[in-house]
Amino acid sequence: MEHRVAIILPCYEACHFTNQVLGALLKYYDPMVRELFFLDNGSSDETWLILNSWGDRFRTLDNISCNILRNSGNVGFGPAVNQCIERVGKDITDICVFNNDILIRENWLYWLTYMMDKYENLGQASPFILHSPTLTEGAFETMELSHKNPGSEEIIFQRNTFPGNPWMFRKQVFDEIGVFDDRFVFGCYEDADIQIRML
Repeated sequence: MEHRVAIILPCYEACHFTNQVLGALLKYYDPMVRELFFLDNGSSDETWLILNSWGDRFRTLDNISCNILRNSGNVGFGPAVNQCIERVGKDITDICVFNNDILIRENWLYWLTYMMDKYENLGQASPFILHSPTLTEGAFETMELSHKNPGSEEIIFQRNTFPGNPWMFRKQVFDEIGVFDDRFVFGCYEDADIQIRML
């Protein structure tokens, strides 16, 4: 299957984390990514300037659309993601939702799409999260599924909660069951809710 991926990154404050995740996204850029949505969710720090600066760099890549959005106040994680989902193009097949304190590794997208291809009925895939004290100020680092982790692909999909971030959804999931529930303004509830609705 040909994957055409949109990445959604809502940000609130913590611009030093945002700078890191955007640097990693550019370093490990994959041509499957066709759309980027970076949203400043009412930050008072330099998030807006950082998003625009990185946006200029991403726009130099071929076949990619980079959208920088801004809210006047923090509407919450789920509602911010929903704002971006509403703007995703019709030709997009998959949507990756990021937190701004995540660092990805090389081939991160390959392994997520691999899982989607291997399990046709899978609506969402996530990596494990590793916390490393060597990372800047407590950022989390994702670990892709790979041959170095025997059996991990079976373990990860037996869990009843999202094991990691970024979350990769088939766009079809949002088309069929709707987006994140706006009633969950703050994090750690909207993700569990949408997973329950996916069952």
